[in-house]
Amino acid sequence: MMEKVKDLRKKHYFTFGHGQSPGIGYYVIIEANDSTEAREIMHKRWGDKWVTNYDSAEEAGVEKYGLMEVEAFDRSEWEGSK
Repeated sequence: MMEKVKDLRKKHYFTFGHGQSPGIGYYVIIEANDSTEAREIMHKRWGDKWVTNYDSAEEAGVEKYGLMEVEAFDRSEWEGSK
């Protein structure tokens, strides 16, 4: 019997800045194995139009600043297969 492989991917939170679409006050969650992979996925979808990669919603300031998650697109298009 084949043992099920545990999904080691974790959530990475990316924020946007002035002049970047969707702009300040928004964030995106990328699920990836590490920061390097998360950045690669982000670059494929958003190019260089984002500011910072955080390891948690708290670090990104999601609650503190009332950030809104960008959900206006199909994640499967840019996250790849899971």
